[in-house]
Amino acid sequence: VMKSWNFAFVASHDLNEPLRKIISFGNRLLDKAKNLEPDAKAYAEKMQSSAKRMQTMIEDLLKYSMASVRGEAFRSIDLNQVVRDVLEDLEASITATQGVIRAEGLPTLEADPVQMRQLFQNLISNALKFHKKEQAPQIELVAKPVRKDSWDIDIKDNGSGLNVEQKENIFQPFIRLNGRSDYEGSGIGLAICKKIMARHNGNIEVSSSDEGGSTFKVTLPIKQSSR
Repeated sequence: VMKSWNFAFVASHDLNEPLRKIISFGNRLLDKAKNLEPDAKAYAEKMQSSAKRMQTMIEDLLKYSMASVRGEAFRSIDLNQVVRDVLEDLEASITATQGVIRAEGLPTLEADPVQMRQLFQNLISNALKFHKKEQAPQIELVAKPVRKDSWDIDIKDNGSGLNVEQKENIFQPFIRLNGRSDYEGSGIGLAICKKIMARHNGNIEVSSSDEGGSTFKVTLPIKQSSR
């Protein structure tokens, strides 16, 4: 835990501070763009774009590091309410993509409420983002009990699906999947999901059919050992 906190501090402060200065002085340079030659203005814009992309990666690396550090205490939470809150946060993306999300009958179990919200927001926003261009995204969350002590929750979408290589690497941090370079983001969201599931003594895996679409299966225990 101490190593994670040390790393988080370096990522958030020591690396971000000089980057903020680059962005700040880059903004000043662009304010004077009318006095620059066209190619000089283009160089400044590219510098700013790269610096902001690096800043996003540092922030995401911080989130990844913090996912294994103790967050909020585990308590009994209703995942139906968690998903309702997530859908409210994602309202703009849902409207823009004309997405349809169905979720009901999700369990109440012991978990970190903040990390559960982060988990479902990553999974649902990915399904919205990576939909087929000719189809509006349709996402369904289906829950079923497993034995007496845990639940499986499937997050199914009608997207383009995944090939074998993508399925093997999808939970690795900063892996940009083939054909997805046109999408925003650093590719760390699913790696964070994996860490969240490890903290919750659960599991996450993905499957995809030949017809397209992917299913992320989340397995969570009903009760957690005290941590």
